[in-house]
Order: sequence, then C-alpha cells, then structure tokens
Amino acid sequence: MSQAKFRTPGNPGNRRRSLCRAAATGALCIAFTAQLATPSLAAPRQTNATDAATTTITVWGRSGDTSIEGDVTDFNAAQHAIKAVYTILPNAEYVTKVATAYRAHDLPDVMSFDDINAPLFAASGALDNITSQVKALPYYSALSHGQLLQGTYQGKIYAVGRDFGPSVLSWNKTLFKDAGLNPNVGPKTYAQILADAQKIQALHLTNVVGYEIPGNCGGCLAYSILPMIWASGGSIVTAPGPDQKATLDSPQTIAAFNLYKTIWDDKLTLPADESQNGDSWTTAFPAGLVGIYIGVEPGIVKGLNYGSEPIPGANSGYSTFAGGDDFGISVDSSHQSQAWAFMSFLMSAREQLHIETEGQIPVRTDLRNVNALKAVPSSVAGLEAAPYGQITDSVAASAITNDVTAPYLLAFQAIVFDNANPSAALAKADTQIDSLIKQEYTAIVG
Repeated sequence: MSQAKFRTPGNPGNRRRSLCRAAATGALCIAFTAQLATPSLAAPRQTNATDAATTTITVWGRSGDTSIEGDVTDFNAAQHAIKAVYTILPNAEYVTKVATAYRAHDLPDVMSFDDINAPLFAASGALDNITSQVKALPYYSALSHGQLLQGTYQGKIYAVGRDFGPSVLSWNKTLFKDAGLNPNVGPKTYAQILADAQKIQALHLTNVVGYEIPGNCGGCLAYSILPMIWASGGSIVTAPGPDQKATLDSPQTIAAFNLYKTIWDDKLTLPADESQNGDSWTTAFPAGLVGIYIGVEPGIVKGLNYGSEPIPGANSGYSTFAGGDDFGISVDSSHQSQAWAFMSFLMSAREQLHIETEGQIPVRTDLRNVNALKAVPSSVAGLEAAPYGQITDSVAASAITNDVTAPYLLAFQAIVFDNANPSAALAKADTQIDSLIKQEYTAIVG
C-alpha cells in the first residue's frame, strides 16, 4: 500500500490497522483489530489555513518526561496568541491511547513521546509531514542525528527530538585514582575497558565492582551495547522498510558480546547482574559502587567525581544510543501553524538550555559549548557523540531488543551467561527478528 493511500484521513479502513506497542516497557505487540473492527464514521479534521488569532492547541506527553510541563508553562507565559493545554499519559499506555484516538480522528495537535516509537508513528500515519519546516530551521544540521533518523520515514520527516537522552561511558575518577589509573582519562577501546575494570575489581572494596551488566533488561543492553556495535562499523538491522532484515550475526556484535562474556566470566560485576532487570541499573554508579558504567548519562550527581565520554568501538570510533523524546504534529491537527510555533519554541536555545536544569540534555549540538552544559561531563559527552548517534530504526524496535522475549536479549543471555556459540545464537536471533519485522509491517499496512 502506498504511503499516500495509507495517510489519507478519509479512508476509515486505514484506522483499523494495528498500532503495536513499541515503547521501552512493551512486552507484546498489541493488536487493535478487535477494538477497531468497526470503522469510525467521524468526519476527519481538515486543516484550517485561517486559524483564529487566539488558539488552543492540545499536547500529549508521557509519564516520566519531567520537562514537558515546564515547557508548556514557559510557552504560555511567553506569548498569548496560542494556549497549549497538555495531558500526561502513562508511558505504558501511550501507544494504546494513540491507537484509539487515531481511529476516532481525535489525536492531539502535538504528540511528545518516547523516541523509540517514532518509526511506528511515522510509518502508521499518525503524524503529519513536517519536512519543510524542520529543514528550514537555522540549526537543522545541529539537531540530534539519531532522533531525526527515527522520525524520518520514506525520506520525509514526521518527528524531531524534543529532549536528548544519550547513552555514554562514565567512570568513577576516585576509584580510578585508587586503582593507579589516570582519573582524567577513560577507556577508549574494549581492551582498555576490560583492563581498567580488572584494576578496579582488584581493589577488593566492599560492594564495589569494576563494571555493571543489566543482564535481564533488553532495553538497557541495547542502550549500552548497540553504540559499541555501531562505533565498530556494525549494525543490527538494514534500512527501514517492509524488506528490512536483521544483521546481528556479525563480527562487530560478536566482539561486543564477547567483551561482556569476559567481564562476566572474570567476575568483574555482581552475580546478581544476571537477573538485573533495570530497576536499579542507574543507582549503583551514582552511589560510587561501579568503576565503569555504560548507560544513561548520570547528569549532576552530588558528591561523585566522575568523567564521561562517548561510547567507544572495539578499537576506534564512538557512538551513542539517541534516546529521549521526539515530538511531532498529529495528522488530525487543524492548527498546524500554531502547533509548529509550539515546537519551534521548545527547540529554541532558551528552552533547550532550560531543560538542562531539569536533568535533561538539549537536542541541539550547537549548544554544547554553553557554560551551563560544560559543567556536566555526561552532557558534554552525549552532545559530542550526537552527530554519530543511532537508534534501532525499525517499527519492530521494542520487539527486537526490549521485550522480555526479544531475540537480542535472549541471544545476549545465551552467549554471555550460558556459553552458547555466538554465531549460532545470533543467526537464530536474526531469523526471529526478520519474522517480527514482517509481522509489524503487516499489522501496520495490511
């Protein structure tokens, strides 16, 4: 089915297509066929080119997004021609709510969401094409690369980053110094990661480990390990589309997984890490109990002396997982110009620097030399890696890496914890991923 036909609001049959949960916490693809079995007869909204001078626009955000409320407040205070009214939806229910509203032609004007859902929303027709507006921005080339890729479908842009949540490599400078390492230089290859973690472990400090593995959290492992694969020149899927294929079975993936296997075999992490589901993944490093941590950027941590840098490849290069939130204008909005004014305001330098005070990172790399950002090591590292940032650019992203039965997660566990043959385990995962991608595209376009 062509994209134009799929995105035609007047075709009620398109509203029956399944929107599948691809959020980071998703466990299964939720098919909405039964829920949406009867086509909606509601008249689709039409673009109004002569919007009134004072307009109310609706904005959806997700729980866990700490800055959206402040953004809306700032926007409403800065001008009075447009009033933004926001609604926060539970993150685990966000995609389901979008599916229901999409069928009823009742999506909000602006949708802000976990950026892992951008490929799904773009491909399914929930978002409007904003290519010309985005490319006209004077800082277009400075926008978070990975998030921009996520919001692009068939060469058109449907969503851009609103805040940036990169993954970085961080190290505890105090532990490095105690272990005889240079506290100002972090590891830049796999060999250095292993050697430095071994020296931290050799301190034999109570509850302190050289490294940390979130062994039962696919999303955490994607956030940590995929940038290592990308930095080494590898990939996990081909270009997005109905014919997308998995590429996990590669030397780059095997090298990254083997590093983690060595770390596990050498007991450089806690035994409980095999079952670590991510609930406490971000607490041990800020508490000073981990020497090297690859994952969520720590931000400002009182009492912790740490350094951060982009996540390295096996021998060179670096990358990051371009996490965070994307936003876009829904296909149902009748106030596109006002919705874009809201989006432009949130991407402005003033507002992007404001979200840094709330523990988040701007989506614009042209702001990385501002003093407020330079004071936070992980922010500097994240923005340095942003031009090389990537994502799992697939409508099946969550099913591939994040779900409890995700092939990526199961292959990692088999190789690292169960001594499975790496190539065999990854080849099996590729076959499973290919099937998941096909299922997702079938659900979206029929």
